[in-house]
Amino acid sequence: MVITWLLFAAATTLIPFGWIVPTIYRYTESTAWTTTFSLFYILLFQNKFLLVLVAARLLAKPKLLPYWNPMTTAAIVAAADYVAPELFPWSWGNAVAAQPWLRQLASLASVYAIAFAAALTAGFLQQLIRHGPALRSKEWQLVFAKTTLLWLFGGIFYHGQFFSPKPTGQKLRILVVQTNLGVVRTREAQQMATRAQNSLLRQSLEGAILRAPLDTIIWPEASLPFHSTDSNQENIDIYSPSYDAVIEYVQRSTGAALIYHDLFRQNQQLYSRLVVRPQSGQNYYLKRRLVPWGEYLPFENELPVLREIFPEAGKFHAAKLSDEILVPLSQPKDRISDLPSHLRALQVLRDGAAVRKALPAPPQTQTLTIKPLLCYEALYPEEARTQSAELLVNLASDAWFGDGLEGAQHAAAAALRAVENGIPMVRAALTGVSFIADARGEFVVRPTAQAREENLFAEIPLGRRQTVFAQWGMKAFWLFVGLCTLPGMLWLSTKRSSHNF
Repeated sequence: MVITWLLFAAATTLIPFGWIVPTIYRYTESTAWTTTFSLFYILLFQNKFLLVLVAARLLAKPKLLPYWNPMTTAAIVAAADYVAPELFPWSWGNAVAAQPWLRQLASLASVYAIAFAAALTAGFLQQLIRHGPALRSKEWQLVFAKTTLLWLFGGIFYHGQFFSPKPTGQKLRILVVQTNLGVVRTREAQQMATRAQNSLLRQSLEGAILRAPLDTIIWPEASLPFHSTDSNQENIDIYSPSYDAVIEYVQRSTGAALIYHDLFRQNQQLYSRLVVRPQSGQNYYLKRRLVPWGEYLPFENELPVLREIFPEAGKFHAAKLSDEILVPLSQPKDRISDLPSHLRALQVLRDGAAVRKALPAPPQTQTLTIKPLLCYEALYPEEARTQSAELLVNLASDAWFGDGLEGAQHAAAAALRAVENGIPMVRAALTGVSFIADARGEFVVRPTAQAREENLFAEIPLGRRQTVFAQWGMKAFWLFVGLCTLPGMLWLSTKRSSHNF
């Protein structure tokens, strides 16, 4: 059984997640360490398959558990899917969530409810093929009824008017700028800074000219790597006056609020930060869940020699608090000057102070509450849960992973956060995939391609639909698992008691 588990874990890791291995190589630039860590990852992070094989053994014995066996087994599979630690938290629910109606099960108990539905269906078919002739028709009628009922929940949630988003009357015009900057190492930061700023400025102004008026412009994570827009003493060595100027110029010339990413040092610790301009109160969010090796080096304090092996690994710190932040919205400009007019004004882009002096700030008319998610954080349902935000905003960079499967997998997994919370979501990814989804998790416009410079625009209605997950979080999932395993556990307990007598 253990050998089966190891082989199954290796196969299911290397086939869909083969990009993990070359990504580790990009960090280490060492074949030996890449191979060693890949094997370690398969053994440690894929241990959920051991629980799954235990569940499979239960499923193979219909005499041990009667007609609720598939339900108990599916609950074990879904629980194993959730509790197992993974470097890239990909649920089996993500693999079967392509249909819009099936995705709506996530609004009940997160993406792991979809994993349960998939496991239940697989268990039902497995027993039907293997033991169907030996089982009583009454038992299978109950199994079939329960399985059908669960799958119908997705259709009811999708089509039912009761679960439709409640519109607020406000529509948001959003522009996402995907610059396709690619991987930038620390040693290349300065030479790439000019190119990054030129791309951000040009694409933002082009989008504003074509799509004005705009309420919000969103730039991806790592749009200008290794720099900050905060000029206080602690950040002065990473502060970029020209980046600050580009941000102020785009925001003031278009009248749109700007959401972007930079670095931020506080109390001698470096953080990854999402920032909003114009500033009004707490206008930034510090990242809480960091990517191993990409943003921090696991066990570095215990084994300092690891820094020599992984010289490119990040040195960020994880923040403790997670709060929604307010985005001040101004009256957007209906018409934006053409590019030659902007080019004549570029002499003010030497620093942010010069732009603030030359261009007046647009008056603020209202605010938008957003739930910020930086890159990896959008893969965790509980991290993204919100009851007060009007919009989920995910800034990401998948540049390290190339233009293969990872970008599509990451985007598809992130989109389920909109379903779970019942509010729209925007994802801005440096090299793709960027998307704008409504409160049902459906894409309002076609998502961007990978490895391509592109602007994405959509007008989305703001509104919230009440979901079980937004109200209860993962408590709803564990209650769901408990209710599904309880009949089987009670039957086993009764069976043992009667056997003792």
